[in-house]
This record gives sequence, C-alpha cells and structure tokens, in this order.
Amino acid sequence: MGLGRSPGPLLLHPGTFGGGRGFVTIGNGGGKGGESFSLLARTAIVNSDTGVIRAEGSDGSQGSGGGGGGIIILASMGSVTNNGTLSAIGGNGGPSNNTTGPGGGGGGGIINFLAPVINHGPGAIEMVNGGAAGAVVFQSVTAPFRWGGGGGGACRGNGGDGGHLDAGIPVTPEDAENGQPGEVYECRYDPTPLL
Repeated sequence: MGLGRSPGPLLLHPGTFGGGRGFVTIGNGGGKGGESFSLLARTAIVNSDTGVIRAEGSDGSQGSGGGGGGIIILASMGSVTNNGTLSAIGGNGGPSNNTTGPGGGGGGGIINFLAPVINHGPGAIEMVNGGAAGAVVFQSVTAPFRWGGGGGGACRGNGGDGGHLDAGIPVTPEDAENGQPGEVYECRYDPTPLL
C-alpha cells in the first residue's frame, strides 16, 4: 500500500473534529463541523441494520455557512460489515435576512472502511452529501450595513460560497452554493502496521 508508520496513525486518529465550521456572519453562528468517529477492532466490526453512526455538520443560522461533514472510520484486522446507516453529511447554509445574503452549504465528509474484508448489506446507507445552500428569504435587502452570506465549512468536499450582495439599496442577494459531496473510501488492507 505504500503507507509508512508516520502518516498511518493520522488515517485512524484524525482528531476531534473532522469537518470545518461554517463561516460566521456578525451576530449569527456558523454551523459546527462534524466530529470524527473511529472504531478500531482486532475482530469483526458489524453495524446492524438498526445501527446509526452520525458525524454530521450542523446547519448555519441566518446568513452563516453550514458545517462540514465529519469523518467516520471503521478499521479492523478481520472484517467490516455495514448493514445500517453511516452519515457524514454537511450542514445546510442559513437563509438570508435583512442584513446578509444566504450561507453556503457545508462540504460532505469522509467514511473510511479499512479491513481485509469489507461488506455492505442490502439496506446499508452511507451518506456523504454536501449541505444545501441557504434560501434567499428576503428578496430586498435594505439595511445600510450588510454583508454577503458566509461560506460552508469543508472536509472532503468543499463548502459552498455564500450569496453575494451588491452595493445599492435595495438589492436582491445572489444565490449561495451547495456544499460539494464527500467520499466513501474502501481500503482492503490489514491496518495492523498503521497502529
């Protein structure tokens, strides 16, 4: 596989937060980035058909960007089977208001399967979608002090740009962008050398 011991632990222990926070506009909180979840096992890992693991970015408030999706890692010396739901989606951007354009959606996160044997059940759901752009709610922004919407946080997928506001009164905000999708990785490899 070509991975030495130096970068190996980063694949299995990415840190507390996998996704970046959405850009914060004045007085409005950006969505928090999704956390990281790592499950390392010597034997088989099985996520049952009712099992749900989430590392999702949260939605931005008015005009702020959504948080980037997080990271889910399932690594085993034996096998990994997913029959349930794994979700590392980005948060949605916040809507526009009288002082700001809409926020961009958060980028999608990462789901990483690392084992010699990897199985996906017929009902398995693995989501790494980017978050939706915030809606243009106020068609006419009239406040003298205003700003464009905040961009979404990123992980694997980039966060979407916030909606731009031109000068002049009144003005209609431009649309924000959706966050880009993340990625599901499969590495059929015994992770023992990376520990």
